[in-house]
Amino acid sequence: MTSQLVLPESGVRIAFVGKGGSTKTTTLAHCLKRWADQGHPTAGLDTDEPGEDEDGSLATWAELSPIGGATVMPHRDPMSLPNMAVACTPAHGVLGIDTDAWKARIGGAHMAALAVSHLAVLMIQPTGMELQRAASVRSGLQTMTSMGMTPPPLLVILTRTNASAASPKETATTLRDAGYNVLDVMIPNSDARHGYGQAFGKPLDVPEGEPMALAADLVLAEAVRGS
Repeated sequence: MTSQLVLPESGVRIAFVGKGGSTKTTTLAHCLKRWADQGHPTAGLDTDEPGEDEDGSLATWAELSPIGGATVMPHRDPMSLPNMAVACTPAHGVLGIDTDAWKARIGGAHMAALAVSHLAVLMIQPTGMELQRAASVRSGLQTMTSMGMTPPPLLVILTRTNASAASPKETATTLRDAGYNVLDVMIPNSDARHGYGQAFGKPLDVPEGEPMALAADLVLAEAVRGS
């Protein structure tokens, strides 16, 4: 399944942000597998320190089961993160940056990751509280602009959705009305034996046409546009 998308020689970097348990690590892992399957050189940078209610980090997942051949490196130092991210980005490839629970703190790991990313992907659940988190992330990006930095474009993906519920569509509409770029593809809540909720640390399969595959394709296309 070779992709027709041409990545720049210097590669692209995509930071996944959100609260703990928002499936950002799970989504990034599936994206890395999808991109690798398409022939893109891939790597991951793990700045996440999982909380007690989270499965674990991207680096731990890669230790348990390879993620499409991507090299995943843990990195906890915000000061050296930008240089590390640039150095780890594969030529003509993609680096996915996994972050811990969102904190809009100057000098923190989130701002360091966003400073060198071509796209920020915000994973949120369709709740009113998460709308406030979207506003916090956008405020963080605006702070970067006020400091003379160039923030990456922001792409929102709704996750843990229920297809029979009205809230995902309502949340997407509210976000779009507020000027957010919201992906049409949503990541469904699935705790079945082979569902996304049970995927941590297991070999991944990202079938054509499935939500994770569709999301991965659209995310990478957005990142290339922003590079």
